[in-house]
Amino acid sequence: MADGGLCSLIHRFITADRTCQGKPVATVVTCRRSGATSALATLNSFFAMKSMPVVTSTYWNLLIGATPALARQDTEGLRTMRNLARNMAWLLKCMQAGKRNGIQNPDLE
Repeated sequence: MADGGLCSLIHRFITADRTCQGKPVATVVTCRRSGATSALATLNSFFAMKSMPVVTSTYWNLLIGATPALARQDTEGLRTMRNLARNMAWLLKCMQAGKRNGIQNPDLE
């Protein structure tokens, strides 16, 4: 599960005003063994309800490992992070190209 303090912080930050709208975000979680997918879903829900594009990868954005050293051994998780970085870079480039060509964020009701 996602930490209550972290959820509170994210909620306060993104509900303060609409400056987050349209900004891409990527959620990444780490865990010792289980609970990562529910934490990922919980955190993504904050961003989805604020019109923020959620960048994904080729698998869930998570690493398995109780310590940084153990997480570095998660080869599938590290590959997922590299693909996530590529997807984020691609989306940012697309958004910049759109702005250069007069495409603005949608006006929301």
